[in-house]
Amino acid sequence: MPTNTVTLGKASPGKDMRVYAIGDVHGCRWEMGVILDLIEQDLSASPMGDHCIIFLGDYCDRGPDVCGVIDRLMGLRAQDERVVCLLGNHDDKLRKAHKVLDPRDFAMFLRYGGAATLASYGADARELQRLELQGDEKARKRVRDIVRDVVPKAHFEFIKNLPRSVEVGDYFFCHAGVDPDRKLHKQDGEDLIWIREPFLSHKKPLAKVVIHGHTRQTRVDVRDNRINVDTSCCYGGALSCVVLEKKKYRFLQVPARQQHWLAG
Repeated sequence: MPTNTVTLGKASPGKDMRVYAIGDVHGCRWEMGVILDLIEQDLSASPMGDHCIIFLGDYCDRGPDVCGVIDRLMGLRAQDERVVCLLGNHDDKLRKAHKVLDPRDFAMFLRYGGAATLASYGADARELQRLELQGDEKARKRVRDIVRDVVPKAHFEFIKNLPRSVEVGDYFFCHAGVDPDRKLHKQDGEDLIWIREPFLSHKKPLAKVVIHGHTRQTRVDVRDNRINVDTSCCYGGALSCVVLEKKKYRFLQVPARQQHWLAG
């Protein structure tokens, strides 16, 4: 357990620093564009000495335009090093699909949004549905080949090289959360993109306040030791961004559109 801890209300990203941390996008390019416009307006209305924009992972799966989301993120990163894109578990699944998946991972990849991802790159949705039902080694090799055929190498390299966490001042940013019994610099990489418990129910202060997504909510979940900004955008919920400055926090949001991109 950490000996030096900090809680929300006392945590700061640093002097003259403002952080914008954006929850799970999941292929919702339009909402991502709107939240970026809101950030630009916020910076214009209230200039800051320095700032950074952190995307908390899960650009892939479920939403309608994964290809467009990754294109936009790559462009942002190329233009401004203050834009940080972290790895999410759904992004990691696409990375792994570049190889032949085992039966369990294959089923999870297609069933939990991978088919929508590949369709956004131009793959035949009906063929993907058939391959999911088939599920044998031949089908798994065919999906591997589709991934290699339709996902541009630059997109794959972008995903492959995404970091799993970043720290700014008194805040620790990752996709899913942390193991509260491990020091932050000794976290397991899989926990950073997959963990739920015991992290979500942990009430004690941590070495830094954790900003994360991964576990979808209907509204932003604010606790003394963490903030969850995954507000179910791809299910028709809002896309949320927490703004951290001095010892305060506030939120920017693209309102829910009540459109459910994911079937099943």
